[in-house]
Amino acid sequence: MVVQVCRVTKVLILTSACVYCISYFAYREGNAHDQSGLCEIDPYMPPPFLGFEYWSQAGITLAVSATGIVIAAFMIWRNNSRYLPFTSQMLRLLREHFDEIIAHAREVMPHECCGLVGGREDGTTQTIYRTRNVAADPVVSYEAAPEDLFAAQRAMRVRDEKLLAIYHSHPRATNPQPSPTDVRLAYYPSAVYLIVGLGNTVPCVRGFRIAERQGVWEPVEYKVIAPPID
Repeated sequence: MVVQVCRVTKVLILTSACVYCISYFAYREGNAHDQSGLCEIDPYMPPPFLGFEYWSQAGITLAVSATGIVIAAFMIWRNNSRYLPFTSQMLRLLREHFDEIIAHAREVMPHECCGLVGGREDGTTQTIYRTRNVAADPVVSYEAAPEDLFAAQRAMRVRDEKLLAIYHSHPRATNPQPSPTDVRLAYYPSAVYLIVGLGNTVPCVRGFRIAERQGVWEPVEYKVIAPPID
């Protein structure tokens, strides 16, 4: 976002400079002619720093530039906030749910597994929703069955749950991270994406936030917690 604002600011500054130069030379030419239009332009005439016209033109130019910068920054922020809702809310994964995700990944090897995680607003998980992988090549990619997704989402609404995470596996990975296909299919930027790597003896589960529209991702931390004692 900062880079985009800087680029827009440069364009607006250059545009403002051009507008001011045109208005300034128009002002000089107007002052250089008398009513008969016979006066010559003095190329060495100093700028009228104390003149009302100078300050009014400069003020208008600067005001227009500042307004443009503010509007551009707001539009960029709104666009990024819409598609990059990376929040500080940490996923709190119950131990039984953590173990169930790993068990699912092991059961379907060498294929990739996939599923959803529902839970409370505070980020604590409540339910694991397994989904079938119907990708054309499930060994190297995943695509959750649409009917399984709809069923899971209906169940979340009934249970008043929030979609907290989406998980899948990379069976041969030792340090998993999102592939280009994973990023392209990340349609829920507010969810944490958990990827299970089974390349080592001990599984590696990493969490990510992914913004499909921008094609970016970042690793995030999560907690594995013991179930509450009733």
